[in-house]
Amino acid sequence: MSGVYGVPPSGEVWHGLTLVHFFLVGLAGGSAFLAALSRHRGEGTARNLLLVAALFVALDLAVLWLESPARFRFTHLWLFATFRPASAISWGAWGLAATLVLALALAYKPQNRFLLPLLFLSSLVVLAYPGMLLSENPGRPLWDGFVTGLMPLTGLALAVAFWRVFLPGSLARLATPVFFTAGLAALLYPWELLHGDAGERAAWAGLWQEAGLLYLAGTLALVLAGLFPKRPGLSGGLALLGSALVRSLIVLFGQ
Repeated sequence: MSGVYGVPPSGEVWHGLTLVHFFLVGLAGGSAFLAALSRHRGEGTARNLLLVAALFVALDLAVLWLESPARFRFTHLWLFATFRPASAISWGAWGLAATLVLALALAYKPQNRFLLPLLFLSSLVVLAYPGMLLSENPGRPLWDGFVTGLMPLTGLALAVAFWRVFLPGSLARLATPVFFTAGLAALLYPWELLHGDAGERAAWAGLWQEAGLLYLAGTLALVLAGLFPKRPGLSGGLALLGSALVRSLIVLFGQ
């Protein structure tokens, strides 16, 4: 990660703040997508969803700035001056910036329907960006192509779970399919690694030896969350825990 800020990468690629970033970016992208869906349906909660999504994006951008070794030289701001289609970090930077602007604009100008499809698109970019960023690191077997699907699914699950806890009457119909789908993807991930090459099998064996029970707990929490659609606090709490565990363990043990 350090290399994208103009500083040569050290032995450690990911730092403590990176886990905060991976948590916030899932909440930001997922909440923005749910807010766009809510605005499309004309629901009264749309404005609150939009404003909180914008807050998550702003917090995530602040974390990314704090994470940069060059934060006081501001050399990483070149990310917003150019766009490189082959670079995940470029997609992430522009996706977050666009989502922040669009969410705020739609919160105060709900009649502007032209902005709504753009917010759908930018929120999907934000959800997809973490998986894209991980998978473009060669030589790290845990970060294979499967994470490009697993990360957006767990990110959306994070957002649905958050709103189930703090706005219990919302998203009841979405909770079960989103939690089950994210849980199934988390279950398939080790199966896919175990059927991969020797490096992927060894990488999964290392994760399982050090934190296998935690990964299993996160996966089961996601699946169990889908079983309690009428208990938003319980299902949301389980899904928050499960998504955070699965995402964090993949990041920590993949480097």
